[in-house]
Amino acid sequence: MPTISFDTVYRTLSFLEEHDLISRVHATGERVRFDGNHRPHHHFICTSCGRIIDFESEEVDEMTLPDGATKHGTAASRQLQVYGICRDCEG
Repeated sequence: MPTISFDTVYRTLSFLEEHDLISRVHATGERVRFDGNHRPHHHFICTSCGRIIDFESEEVDEMTLPDGATKHGTAASRQLQVYGICRDCEG
């Protein structure tokens, strides 16, 4: 949609985030990325191309959280972000 303004896009993304329809993914660099997948999942983030790949892991979902995390309160959810080089960038 070449005629849509960036302001409209950013306001729409902000609205969707405020209503828990999307969530912000903290990746590398200055770009802001959003995720519409609400199922429990984790991210592999390529530090070369910036690609974000969703993955599921029962091992991560079921692992005992360290005291360093639980001493601050009760965890409601968890999300692992793994940073590395994706298969496409590895060649």
